[in-house]
Amino acid sequence: MKKKWLCLGFVAVMAFSVAACSQKADNSSTESSQVSVDVKEDEVEDTSGREVTSVEKEDETSVETDKMDDDVSLLNAESEYDAYKALLKEFLKTSVLNEIDYSYDTNDNACSFAVCDINSDGKDELLVKLSNSLVEYAFSCDATAKESKQILWTTDGCTIYNNGVVVDYLSHNQGYFGSKWPYILNVAGEDGVYEEAASVDGYDKMWLEERWEGVDFPADIDKDNNGFVYEVSQGAESKLLDDSDYKKWFEEFTKPENVISPIWYETTEENIEKISKDIEKTTDFKAFLAERTQNFTDDYVSEAFGPFCGSNYYLYDVNDDGLDDLIIEGALGLRDKCYTDIVINGSKDYQVLSFDGTLMGVKDNYLFFSDSDYEGAGEIRYEHDYLVQIPQLFPANYIFEMNQTREFSEDYEESTVTEENYKVGPLQVSKSEYEACKAKYSFVIDKMSRDFETFEIK
Repeated sequence: MKKKWLCLGFVAVMAFSVAACSQKADNSSTESSQVSVDVKEDEVEDTSGREVTSVEKEDETSVETDKMDDDVSLLNAESEYDAYKALLKEFLKTSVLNEIDYSYDTNDNACSFAVCDINSDGKDELLVKLSNSLVEYAFSCDATAKESKQILWTTDGCTIYNNGVVVDYLSHNQGYFGSKWPYILNVAGEDGVYEEAASVDGYDKMWLEERWEGVDFPADIDKDNNGFVYEVSQGAESKLLDDSDYKKWFEEFTKPENVISPIWYETTEENIEKISKDIEKTTDFKAFLAERTQNFTDDYVSEAFGPFCGSNYYLYDVNDDGLDDLIIEGALGLRDKCYTDIVINGSKDYQVLSFDGTLMGVKDNYLFFSDSDYEGAGEIRYEHDYLVQIPQLFPANYIFEMNQTREFSEDYEESTVTEENYKVGPLQVSKSEYEACKAKYSFVIDKMSRDFETFEIK
């Protein structure tokens, strides 16, 4: 199999040992007991019967606090959750994780963590992501066996399945595969350790024609004539597969609906204290997207509008219920208008709200959309702006909207409005009535936010 990959990041998945914690705590306790407090020479005397100085109080408190932190965080790690807290608290203090110093990479909220079972062993693992370094770690704790072991090595942005399978995407290393990313498929053994089961690359016919002169596309394998052929390598054997055969091969390991999407928390003292068996662990957005992106290798396909071109994915609580919803934006072509699908978190069967245009802002259940489309090489412009409110009961209620058609001169210096109409609710209204309604809602429009968190599907 051809090797044209350059890994941009990695993930080392380690098992975190309570025994190791205890040993470290014993050492720390010993070191703490040997700490000497520096005081002035005239203060080194029998202090019985006199008030202890503020300097001595401060130093003694510091020593006792260090001992307490060690006792609570390390010696008393009776479960994997206590051990995970200890690990993250130590990282906050030292910026060292898995014996690597990440002090240069802990700014801008770049560190986050998640807690969930990633290898189907019935126990939760700790995942730690350092976004600026494109690095993720996962740690496992076996409080009974008290052993430490590395169970996985993979790139940042991997896809995790709930049956012990991890797809390790080799980002930005398409080789002959064009728009699709090659990957390594890892499978967890009975001991929880992941091993490489296969690697997948392929051929993109259009990409080869544009970028790789002299490389032949295996057209005889491409039975559905869609221009893609997969190359699957397992051990010393390699084979070429068309889409249908590739899907059958992949489903021998796992299925798209088995994808899990960890909930990531910013690594703060407050969030670390939330770690327990009851912490919110995963969302189902990746399972939803796996079904609508051909296992993340293509753009999103909207049931309302069709395949998006250049899909963008964001998280934001649009209906103010405390759960982040999934926002998907995209166009149907290079110069086509934009559309938005919003997947409601916690809704049954992935309830999706579909809208014309781009979501320009969100505030207190209100969504403001703006959409522009062009015709005649940009000579005619269509604009559609509107405000909707998302109540707890769906569908959405349109508050006002504006449709306008504008024609431009040949030099695009001047334009003329050739058609426009305005609505307030379902009723056609005049421009002045529309402007009055829009002004009425300025209290929310002027304060709208588009501070969306990017949602990575790979």
